[in-house]
Amino acid sequence: MKIAILFITAFFAAFSSCAAPKVNLDEVTKTVTVSGLSNVSEGCEVHQGLLTLLGMQYSDSGNTVKLLRFRNSVGETLVMPTGFDALTKNENNGVNQMLEEGNKYFVKFSACGSGGFLSLIEINRTV
Repeated sequence: MKIAILFITAFFAAFSSCAAPKVNLDEVTKTVTVSGLSNVSEGCEVHQGLLTLLGMQYSDSGNTVKLLRFRNSVGETLVMPTGFDALTKNENNGVNQMLEEGNKYFVKFSACGSGGFLSLIEINRTV
């Protein structure tokens, strides 16, 4: 019985990590959160912190932000793909309005491999 419960728990944990990206506005804290942008692969490290947005690179169509370039508190530049292409058109429009160069964002991302390939998991900003 314990093995079955453990298996079911592991199944749902794995399934929930594949959740689709979503945008949420917390009415109490007035914070916009874009989450579920990528999954953390085995062997990758997860990092989070307050980063300053330096720039954006758009998709060929110009509708979706494809890459974000941030600076951390010690001046290092971090560039990561967004995963925003999986958002709906309305969500994407909202995210584009949320992003402004020079503003600070609380960002959660993963770093994989010896070269530190970065992937955006979640981004938050107060509105």
